[in-house]
Amino acid sequence: MLGAVFSSFNSLLNSAATMFVYDLYKVKVNRNASDSEMIKVSKWFGTLLALVSFFIAPLLLRAPEGLCNIIREFTGFFNIPVIAIILTGILSRKVPPIGAKIAIIVHVVLYYMLIWGLPMFFGISFDISFIHIQGILFVLAVAIMMLFMLISPLDEPHHFKSDPKVDMTPWKLALPVTFLLVGAIVFCYILFSPVGLAYADNIVSPWFLPSTGNGMTSTGIC
Repeated sequence: MLGAVFSSFNSLLNSAATMFVYDLYKVKVNRNASDSEMIKVSKWFGTLLALVSFFIAPLLLRAPEGLCNIIREFTGFFNIPVIAIILTGILSRKVPPIGAKIAIIVHVVLYYMLIWGLPMFFGISFDISFIHIQGILFVLAVAIMMLFMLISPLDEPHHFKSDPKVDMTPWKLALPVTFLLVGAIVFCYILFSPVGLAYADNIVSPWFLPSTGNGMTSTGIC
């Protein structure tokens, strides 16, 4: 559990420091910053964020659901609209930038109000998991971008220009390893489900072996 917490904390620090130096420091402060300078600034920024988080950490005593849930709730501010923008960009190349910007603003405002704002200021709460709220807002973000595409599409579809700095040759074992990992995830789900170890009447359900065999067979066929 401690390793999982530190892993999430470290990834958040790295992501925040990277976004700061690329989106703010290099754009607004020093456009000619070298890679070494940006690395140095990102280290200082990450250290500052870590120190701030140390002082905020005692407030987690007021979070009965624990640190992991708090992290997942807060990452919902940015990971859901980012995923929506990426998927929309893959499926459609005529969405204008303003559509993505409006989708982000709407998501952040609504997400805050639905999770914290309405219960805090108006005493209105919804008996629904924050994950379900994220799913609903994901659909809303995609719908907003699709609406802007219909109202004001790009004059010319966006064309991605690949300019890799390293060798991008696909790994020859990528596909079989992917199916192996998916199969392992399915097996873990079956193992710890009511069909597996959570079966109430015995060690495992009679459906455990057939379900596992079907899962392995499907993975092998794919």
